Amino acid sequence: MKTMFIKEGINMTVDFDTNEVSSIPSAREAIQRIYVAPEKMHVIYQTGKHREEADVEKNDVIVTFYTDEFDKRMIVVKSEEWIKNLESYEKRMEEARRKAEENDACPKCEGCEACCPSC
Repeated sequence: MKTMFIKEGINMTVDFDTNEVSSIPSAREAIQRIYVAPEKMHVIYQTGKHREEADVEKNDVIVTFYTDEFDKRMIVVKSEEWIKNLESYEKRMEEARRKAEENDACPKCEGCEACCPSC
């Protein structure tokens, strides 16, 4: 079995049985937006004359693409791993926003933890 190594946007595949080294080109990077369905609903995606519809369940991932060169401009993905990844990212971003707001509200300093326990 081949092994694929991905590091900083560069990939390499190695077949350890034959010692053959190659690479796999990445797919077109054209994701426009990613949405998570908050509940079961019907989604209509429209851009210009292009229109697509889908029924989605709670936590389905809705991916839209920038260009009409794709057959479908909207794809629905069911992935618990993707949902967990998005949720943990949002949690970290919310925590960072909260800390920034607390630091901005501190009259004594600019976020110095040593002088202000609320920072």
